Amino acid sequence: MMIELNENLYIGKGGERKCYLHPNDATKVVKIEYIDYVDREQNRLDIYYSKYLKKIDVSYSYISKCYGYIDTNMGIGVVYDAIKNYDGTISKSFECTIAEKILSKKEEKRLLLELKLYLSENNIVFGDTMMSNILCQEVSKQNYKLIIVDGLGARRYGFKLWLHMHSRLFTKIRIKKQWKKLLKKYENAQ
Repeated sequence: MMIELNENLYIGKGGERKCYLHPNDATKVVKIEYIDYVDREQNRLDIYYSKYLKKIDVSYSYISKCYGYIDTNMGIGVVYDAIKNYDGTISKSFECTIAEKILSKKEEKRLLLELKLYLSENNIVFGDTMMSNILCQEVSKQNYKLIIVDGLGARRYGFKLWLHMHSRLFTKIRIKKQWKKLLKKYENAQ
């Protein structure tokens, strides 16, 4: 079944894909690769890593769950959970939350620590540590949590991706390395 996407459903864009609300399910979004980036196979890579996460039975409490491919009028897309606030609005990026000074520095750091613990405990690599890949969800009035919506695993197929999926030691080292990169980006965003 093909779904129709249009500009009324458009949410935003990243470096390689556009994101739309799913027209038939308000709890989901659809990511479509730019025509120029289809050969980078980001959608295929996301599906591959999400199957691995499902296999190891991770909790999706801090990441957007991937549901697989869908046929659209704009090409093949990938369906994910939509990250929305308690009031039904789309959650802002952590980058915007910082820029708009919605949270105190203490609260931002607490949320980052929660996210770090989740990634470490679940052995999940956040490979593309862009601040825009993290949304700040208001789960109840003045109660927030961070959700990663993109950039999990590796940025391309290869030996590193294989290691992420087969070596806990390598994955732990990679998680720490990527976390340091994220903290630098966080400090620069302030």
